[in-house]
Amino acid sequence: MTVGRRYLAGVGVVTVAAATLAGLVPTADRAAYWWGVGVGVVLQLPLGWWAVQSVGTSRFMAVWTLGMLARLTTVLVTGLIVQPAMGSRAGPMLGEH
Repeated sequence: MTVGRRYLAGVGVVTVAAATLAGLVPTADRAAYWWGVGVGVVLQLPLGWWAVQSVGTSRFMAVWTLGMLARLTTVLVTGLIVQPAMGSRAGPMLGEH
C-alpha cells in the first residue's frame, strides 16, 4: 500500500469514527457537530495530502508550515467569528459537550 493510500484510508477511518460518534451528540447540536467535522475533513484532506507528498523533499518544511498556518487561521476564524455568531450552539463544533 502506498503512502497516499494509507493517508486516504486514515482520513476515511476518522470520517467513519466521526459519523459513529454523531449518535452521541444531542439532536439539537448535530448541525454544529457536522459543520465542525466537515470543515476539519475538507481542510485536512488537501493539506495533509500536500504534506504527505512533500515528505523527503526540500520543500517539506515550507509545505508543513503553510499547512499549519492554514489550520491555525481556520481555528482563529472559527473562534473569533463563527463561534460568537453561533452562540452556545458552537460547542459541539469545537468538541465540547
